[in-house]
Amino acid sequence: MIIYSTMPMEVIFQNFEQMEKQELKELSYGAMTMLVEPTGPYEGKIVRLISPNPQDYLNPQYAPGQKINFKPDWPS
Repeated sequence: MIIYSTMPMEVIFQNFEQMEKQELKELSYGAMTMLVEPTGPYEGKIVRLISPNPQDYLNPQYAPGQKINFKPDWPS
């Protein structure tokens, strides 16, 4: 990766270690996939939305930062 910037590298990468340590859970809902940061046993905050449907990105319910409840993963 090459970054062309006048900003110091310390400013650009100041939260890089925190982002690597961030625990994310991948949830599927229909054709959508969400990366969620757990905040409780079965709830979390949406970090990223991945969807083939552009209308999903316009839905405020699925915007990054929104809280979401999900079902537990049961072992198979």
